[in-house]
Amino acid sequence: MPAGSDKADVIQLATDMQAMSDRLSDETNFAEFLALLAKHPIFPNEAWYQWTNQLELKANLQANSLYEWGSELDDYELNEWIPWWAPRCLIGHLYVPFSCRAVHVARKLIPEILTQQKMTDVYPSLDYYSLIEPFIDEQQLKTSQLFHRLPVWLVVLTLPNKLVPCLYAATHHPGGFYPGQQYPCTNSSLHPFFVSTIGADISNDAILLPDVDNDDLNTCYVGVTASEVIATGSRIDEKVRNFNCECQFASMPSDLPEWLEERPVQRFLKLTEDDRGSMSYALAPRLITNRTGKTEDGTIFRPTFPDAGSPYTGLRHNSIAAYLLRNLISNDTPSIYSSLRDDIVAKRNAAQLLLRESTKEYREKFKQRYET
Repeated sequence: MPAGSDKADVIQLATDMQAMSDRLSDETNFAEFLALLAKHPIFPNEAWYQWTNQLELKANLQANSLYEWGSELDDYELNEWIPWWAPRCLIGHLYVPFSCRAVHVARKLIPEILTQQKMTDVYPSLDYYSLIEPFIDEQQLKTSQLFHRLPVWLVVLTLPNKLVPCLYAATHHPGGFYPGQQYPCTNSSLHPFFVSTIGADISNDAILLPDVDNDDLNTCYVGVTASEVIATGSRIDEKVRNFNCECQFASMPSDLPEWLEERPVQRFLKLTEDDRGSMSYALAPRLITNRTGKTEDGTIFRPTFPDAGSPYTGLRHNSIAAYLLRNLISNDTPSIYSSLRDDIVAKRNAAQLLLRESTKEYREKFKQRYET
């Protein structure tokens, strides 16, 4: 456990998160929703790694396996997906520092990059590398510290005898069912990004955008600050292994960038008494944006929801755990709890509507033959 944490902290966090999950279940009839999914083969209409806003009844498949996520993984395996039915909420972003070689060019020398595309677009559409390539020389290259900004989700999963709230630091936008979202999903906060400078709020982060021709082995990321253009990636620093910002198909830690290999990313970090490693992660001190504090591992955490810093929870004040508990009693809307609740309701309603529509033809024909 982190220094200064004790068993009482673990018990408090686990107990409070369990109480929140149970209340969430009661308020949304979550058990009824799960029973429906365990009986009927209702799934998103896209592959597991893609996100969609539509469901489909796939009669040729077995019904949902609600406990498959709980299968124990070896240390060399990652959780590549979040079950589509699981209520989830983006609670913040973790900034993981790393060093690499990068090109730094005065902004005035390559004005094309400023006029062709806004530097906030999620989807790459430009050949940035061709603009940067002429400047790749030893005079322009320098060792730089950047950050890998990872979305952190709170997910409520289920086992036969209880609900299990989990943290999940994602290295890609998790696939699944996102009711109400329109394609393409241009909300950059849902995707990992490389960041050169952390802004006062997330919209002011100096992010680096991927080149249109990026693949798993050849990458280039370009960002613009007030004074310069910064570019990095495997085409600039060949010594960095897995130099990818978004790692959609990483199944093992060795598939991740080297600065993420030893960190608990792409894993369900269960906020339960028996999961010591996950509790250590949640209770660890962190530097939180717009606050003073310290961090043991160099990471910085930015809350998604307003965090007034009060009342005092009894846990380490500058931890993800304390932020969660503070927000759970907040009267602000939206909040973590209201977001989880709304996600369940939207998914439950969509599944129930699909089932009614899918059985409508049978009911009409049965009624016509036997009830008229």
